[in-house]
Amino acid sequence: MPKITIFSQACKGIDDCGICVHVCPEQLFEACREMNESGYYPPEIKDPDECNGCQNCMICCPDYAIVVEKDATESTNKQENHNATP
Repeated sequence: MPKITIFSQACKGIDDCGICVHVCPEQLFEACREMNESGYYPPEIKDPDECNGCQNCMICCPDYAIVVEKDATESTNKQENHNATP
């Protein structure tokens, strides 16, 4: 399961930006109920278990406010397979 981190203080909010809402194929983002220090309502994730790890939100965020880390066991397995001698 991917890990999603939202840096709410860096975000311009769903109302003033909202790119994450539009690029998420799973429609996981919604406005948080609490404003950040800049007066914006940053996104929050409805159901983190539904994230497919596509990283669209992270790639498209102009404020670098979202980080999506793929499953640690998945990346470890890929690295082990890559390091194996043929």
